[in-house]
This record gives sequence, C-alpha cells and structure tokens, in this order.
Amino acid sequence: MNDDRLRVPRWLSTALLVATLGLVVWLIARDRPSLDPLRDLSAGALVLIMVLQFLYLIPESYRQEIVIESSSARAIPSFAWFRIFIVGRFLNTLVPQGGNVYRALRLRSDYGVAVTRFGGGMAAFIVMSVVASLFTAAPLLAWQSPSTTVAGLPASLVVLLAGIVVTAVPVAAAIVARRLGSPRGESAGFLGTVSRVAQATLAALTDQRLLVKFLGVWGVTVVVVVALYRAVFDATGWDLGIGEAVAIYALLQVSSFIVLTPGNLGIQELGLAALAALFGIPAASGALAAALIRVTGWIAIAIPSLAFGTRDIREFLRSRRSPA
Repeated sequence: MNDDRLRVPRWLSTALLVATLGLVVWLIARDRPSLDPLRDLSAGALVLIMVLQFLYLIPESYRQEIVIESSSARAIPSFAWFRIFIVGRFLNTLVPQGGNVYRALRLRSDYGVAVTRFGGGMAAFIVMSVVASLFTAAPLLAWQSPSTTVAGLPASLVVLLAGIVVTAVPVAAAIVARRLGSPRGESAGFLGTVSRVAQATLAALTDQRLLVKFLGVWGVTVVVVVALYRAVFDATGWDLGIGEAVAIYALLQVSSFIVLTPGNLGIQELGLAALAALFGIPAASGALAAALIRVTGWIAIAIPSLAFGTRDIREFLRSRRSPA
C-alpha cells in the first residue's frame, strides 16, 4: 500500500496546527473568568472523567471491529483488534492519518483484509455512528432546546437534515462511482479505489444483522459519551443537555475521518467551541471543555497504547522516516 496519498503536506499540517491552537488559546485568554470553575475541580470529578474516557474506548473499539468484519468477511479476535485500534488512535495523535495507515497495514498483513475493504468499513462506521447520533439528537433537541436556532432554523431541524444528508452520501457515491467506472465494472486507479470503498460502505450499511448489533453497542457508547460530556462541561461551570451532548458528539465524529493535524489538534477544539456556542455556552468555555477532553482522552489512549504496542509504534514511526 502506498500511503503517500494519505499524507497531509507537513507545512500545511503545521500551519493549521499553529493557527487553530492560537485561536483556541486566544478564545480562552480573552475570557479569563472561564478558567475560574477549574479551581473548584475536585479529584473525584477528574477521576470520573478519566474513568469515562477509558470506558468509552471499549464499545468504540468493538463497534469498529464488527463493521470491519462485516465489510471484509474476515473474523478478527476482539483483543487483537483492540490492540490495533488503540495503537492506531495513538498514532493519529502523532502523525496525520498515521493511525489509519497502521490499521490498514496490520489488518492486511495479519488477517488478509483488503485496504479498500478496511476503508469501506471505516467509512460505514463513521456514517452509521453519525447518522445514529444525529437522528437521536434531533428529537432530544426539539424536546429540550426548542428555542435554539442555527441560521434562523430550529437546531433540531438542522440536525435532522444533516442526518438525511449523511445517509445519502454513501448511496450517491456508490452510484456515481459505478456509472463512471469502466464498462466491465473494474475501473483502475483512484476511481477504482473510490468505487470499491463506496461499494463496501454501502454493503455494510445494508447489512440488517450488522445494523441491529451496531445500534445495540452504539447505545452503550452514547450513554458513556453523554456522561463524559456532561461531566466535562459541569467542570467548566455549564450544564449540557442530553440532546446537545449527542449532537456535539455526532458532529465532531465527522472530523475524525479526515485528519489534517496530528489528532486534529486545534481543529477539533475550535469545532467543539463553535458547537457549544450554538447552544448558548460561551466559546471560551467550549474551548476549555475541549482542552479537558483532549488531555484526559490522550492519557486514556496513551496508557494502553504504550502498554500493548510500544514496539509497533516505534517500528511504524521509523518506517515513516525511512526513504520510500
């Protein structure tokens, strides 16, 4: 697999990182009273946030596993996949798209999973997760925050429309890729890759047994996410509603599929601050909450990653530095 196509130019990644982090720091610095609630942050609250960050990784890993297994028709042992999953998460915080490349290479070498099948599985995972979250958040927002608007429209309606659009994207991509392919249906190069990924995504999305299993595990995930987000925003002095927490989680998931800076550092924080502002929470408090999620989440990822995959991490980073 030639992973050069997945790399973001280093200068662009660095420029985005500096610019977005600068904006995050500026948002917090211009509203210093937003830092006051952190002085009252108890050890118990911090421990609760850390525990929820660890718990989040378990259903998240399993949801990815069952989607990739369905997409590739390959059985992957759960613990083996968890190691690949967690090391990939850690590598994504160091190298843009590095974790996704690592996962694709490991699955291909260890279990014979084609790269396009992995790509289709990951695309299906993102679509299914985002759609489930958006369609859940829409009625919750209509019930809890009926007066919240986005560009003059009720927030619940905007979230619902976003869910419909996200649902339609893989279907449209599969149709377009199929029509633009060669007469024999086996187009090569970039178009062929897009076509195979789109078809694998659509196949996973139409697997009824997978959908039932996925939604069951997703339910566990969203309970942990809501508890985590509410605990974090409570630490910054704000009460976050259940619908608002689910909506923020859904919209932030979109950013995880295209990594422009290491771990989308800066970009994710700005996104969360902007989304929090839509629900009446000051952008500075949103940025502070995002920073707290970032730090505790990184610790939760780093500990098992270094415990399970230190050698893999070293070898992967060394291969990235070697000439092609």
